Amino acid sequence: MLGSLSGRVVVIGTVAVALAGGVDAVRGDNADLLVVFLLVAALQLALLVRLQFGRRPVPVRPDLAAWLEARSALTGEPPAAIAERSIAEYRASLRGDNG
Repeated sequence: MLGSLSGRVVVIGTVAVALAGGVDAVRGDNADLLVVFLLVAALQLALLVRLQFGRRPVPVRPDLAAWLEARSALTGEPPAAIAERSIAEYRASLRGDNG
């Protein structure tokens, strides 16, 4: 969880720097530089939205990550799909669900 929080902090900091650079570019009457700073800010905001509302990362032990990669190579199924199915099956076994 800390990794995603620090990632958000870095993105927000980058947006702040890009906006400050954009203000300086406007004050210096430098349109090309303004476009660059606004593009950086827009890309970082898009990344922030993805970090905020995208899938949450789940840390996995190295041996399990290696198993996921090997299983993916064997079946051609994406590792994320294998992990989701495995977690769902484990949850069902804990609940005692039959299907």
